[in-house]
Amino acid sequence: MKKLTVGIAVLACLGLSACSQIEDVVDKNKGSQTTCGKYVQLTGPEQTDVVMKFLEDDKGFDQPGELLVTANKTAILAYCNTTAGTDDPISNTPIVRGFGR
Repeated sequence: MKKLTVGIAVLACLGLSACSQIEDVVDKNKGSQTTCGKYVQLTGPEQTDVVMKFLEDDKGFDQPGELLVTANKTAILAYCNTTAGTDDPISNTPIVRGFGR
């Protein structure tokens, strides 16, 4: 569903000059390859999208629940703000399991 929404937004944007904002949003969500430096700069909803992509694509969770996403957002922020460098990917964070599965 998210891919369809992004696709529609990109198609609607083809004739417009202000499309760089949409491209920026698409480029920000690299899931597990998002660096801590980029992750901490994202808004809350953008962080949620990144964590959902990370959990779905890289960890095999099918539609992770809100509690699982929130727990992992917290774990990633703690990791990024303590031991990780700005270039470390969020995939180095030990993920929280046990919710929504």
